[in-house]
Amino acid sequence: MAEISTIARPYAKGLFQALEDRHASIEECKAVLKTLENISTVIKTPEFSQLFGDPRLLPSQMIDLIKSALAGEEIQKEVSNLLTVVLDNGRIEAWSEIVNDFRTLINDAEGIAEVHIETAFGMTDDEVQSLLKALAHRFPNKKLVSDVTVNPELIGGVRIRVGDQVLDGSISARLEAMSDLLKKRIEDLGVSADLRTQGTVISVTDGIVRIHGLFDVMQGEMLEFPGNTYGLAMNLERDSVGAVILGEYTHISEGDTVRTTGRIL
Repeated sequence: MAEISTIARPYAKGLFQALEDRHASIEECKAVLKTLENISTVIKTPEFSQLFGDPRLLPSQMIDLIKSALAGEEIQKEVSNLLTVVLDNGRIEAWSEIVNDFRTLINDAEGIAEVHIETAFGMTDDEVQSLLKALAHRFPNKKLVSDVTVNPELIGGVRIRVGDQVLDGSISARLEAMSDLLKKRIEDLGVSADLRTQGTVISVTDGIVRIHGLFDVMQGEMLEFPGNTYGLAMNLERDSVGAVILGEYTHISEGDTVRTTGRIL
């Protein structure tokens, strides 16, 4: 079966195109988004979930039931048409993803990118802003708007999603990679202590650095760079470590020394 995101995207684009064709304003698009979200709330209730797939109910009857549950709220023509097509095609399970994709299209039109941050522990406002500043180099001409969710299952580190792009620095997502890294460390027991706690910058690109060394670094650990600058260890690989600089990075260059701090974000 196709991925839900693949199924949902054409529906969201079709709805957005229909609104553009009638020169709908951004505010009108946001009103449509609100209606989509309200419908999503209704169809997620246990009562409605049991109705989907019932061959005795026609799509038109389902729409009438949904309208009734919305207590007389106006449903825009484009939304009604979308709902009919989705029900006719048996794709109601993709509705939530359609809503998400439509929201992204509105944000794109406004030059906004939503940054969804999952973290094992709470983050301060300063830490969130530093992370957004680091990400700004990867999303030029975009206003980054964040939401933070605490997810203890990540164990440590953060998982960041911006649109279709995911930067997964969580410990839970890297356990297998860490297993390989631990094997490598066992093989390298003869490496000096200095190489275990400090490393050398080998590349810098848009606030993302790669570091050789740091054999004892932990996922999500804060790293100390020159100039009282800090970064976050994200990708632990066999021969290098990838990190995001939290703040200004233009003074950091290849050959700079990086040190571990022992602090896990």
